[in-house]
Amino acid sequence: MNDKKINLPCPICRSLDHTPVYPDTIGDQYPVFGYNFSVQHTLNYRLVRCNNCSHHFSSPRHKDIYMHYQDVIDNAYLENKNDYLSTYKRNIKRIIKIKPGGKLLDVGCSAGYFLEIASEYYAVEGLELSSWAIEIAKNKGFKIHPCILKDFNEEKLYDIITLWGVVEHFEHPADEVGKLYKLLNKDGIICFWTGDISSITSRILGRKWWYHQGQHIQMYTKKSITKLFEDNGFEKIYMGTYIYVMTMSSINKSLARYPFIHKITKSILTSRFLSKKKIAIKLPGEMLGFFRKKSALNQT
Repeated sequence: MNDKKINLPCPICRSLDHTPVYPDTIGDQYPVFGYNFSVQHTLNYRLVRCNNCSHHFSSPRHKDIYMHYQDVIDNAYLENKNDYLSTYKRNIKRIIKIKPGGKLLDVGCSAGYFLEIASEYYAVEGLELSSWAIEIAKNKGFKIHPCILKDFNEEKLYDIITLWGVVEHFEHPADEVGKLYKLLNKDGIICFWTGDISSITSRILGRKWWYHQGQHIQMYTKKSITKLFEDNGFEKIYMGTYIYVMTMSSINKSLARYPFIHKITKSILTSRFLSKKKIAIKLPGEMLGFFRKKSALNQT
């Protein structure tokens, strides 16, 4: 593995015209992978903004970061199982309105929580790199492809491809979205959730925004992610806000990243009366987007 960091052009539009936003704090080490949050998670590569398309991305950074996901063990992910299931139940309703049936591929499926919900409506499969997560998902009876998109050579096509918290990890977004285009049936759709770095939450919190993690090497604006998909054969059919369903105790864990607020809210959110209460949250900056594959004849 080459440990040398490389400078990169914008992965959306290939422009070399970019402006530094935040300096490198990670040095020669690799990012922390997984979601058992610690101070180490906040160490980042240098973040730059493309002056042409507004995309933000890590440069310089290491090559072939994906290889590190194969060894990820993320027990914190398992602890939040009920929150994930409730969240997916809420968000899948919009997908069903557009595509009520068909074949679905969940890219970055982890332990298979979304597959559990989606399997009630679709013929589902997953794609995942973590050996630990693959084993858990397979034990639930799901077909999981243990590879990156570039190496995925499944002959059948899908009607829906989901990317839940995945596109920010893509190393070469244009290539990977181009691959997704080839994996979809005519009029197939891609559904994604990611952060919007141009959102009010990002602007207020600055580098303390929760999406600023070393493993998040792509940071999209609505403009840049729309360009990414439209340049690779898709048309936008929906752009809105992703809905989280969380218990108060889970919200308390998330707020631990902000000690001043956490100090005030901890005793309230973890109280016997509130800790297990659930709430649906729509946070500015949590993008939920659906794009439909255009036929070759309709592409411009």
